[in-house]
Amino acid sequence: MKKFFLFFFISIFMFTAQSNQRDLITQEMKNFGIKQKSIDLYWKTKEFTVPDKEYEKTLNKAIEADPRNYFALDDMGVHYRRSNNPDKAIEYYKKSIAVNPNNPFPYFNAGVAYMYKKDFVNAERIYKQLITAIPDYPEGYYGLGQVYLNMENYAKALEFIQKAKEKYKNLDTKKYFEEAAKKDMYIADCNYLEGQINYRMKDYQKAVDGFFDSFEDMKAIRYYALSDFATLAYFANEGLKGTNPKQYDKNLKKFEAAGIKMKR
Repeated sequence: MKKFFLFFFISIFMFTAQSNQRDLITQEMKNFGIKQKSIDLYWKTKEFTVPDKEYEKTLNKAIEADPRNYFALDDMGVHYRRSNNPDKAIEYYKKSIAVNPNNPFPYFNAGVAYMYKKDFVNAERIYKQLITAIPDYPEGYYGLGQVYLNMENYAKALEFIQKAKEKYKNLDTKKYFEEAAKKDMYIADCNYLEGQINYRMKDYQKAVDGFFDSFEDMKAIRYYALSDFATLAYFANEGLKGTNPKQYDKNLKKFEAAGIKMKR
């Protein structure tokens, strides 16, 4: 059987050049009291197409111009994480949290870095901190669900992924404007992860039902892992073949009706 990999979604400050987003971020920086020179240097880093040494140098200048520029601190953490230096990344995320504990991104990204190191204890700790600090932010629950899935605590994993999905459905789109643009995709991620958890718990029918419940919505947004989810649901149905052949055949008809053809 094919392996199903977890996807870790890193929320980073890599925004498009759309003026409305840039204006919102710039205003947030000014409201926080970040110095204009640091703001200008931060936006200069967005001119780099590749995060090379010059990018790192410019980002450092933005931090030197104002060590309270948590946007720059977050981006430096992402830079080190992408450079396979999770310890250095975590160092910058911690600095960002110290500057602005109401900013969710460094908590989540620190959790990703800990997960990369397979340090699930500290990943659990930082995601719990995120939930405590910003309880309406969905990614804390999603991250914690991933931690518990990796720890094979499937009941807790399912609990927190479902909480994340509800938080996304009720997302404050004005407050979390970046996440709002990808809200449907993130809900699809939750549905896919639920399917993985149900499969591992051998709750095969729930895995199949979860797929078909979200199938049309995933098609509508061209969900990147739709084929993987379909494969998972198919193998979940195979798990029913010996124990519940009637349900197995019923599910096969649903696959056929949806235009999903797989070799029996």
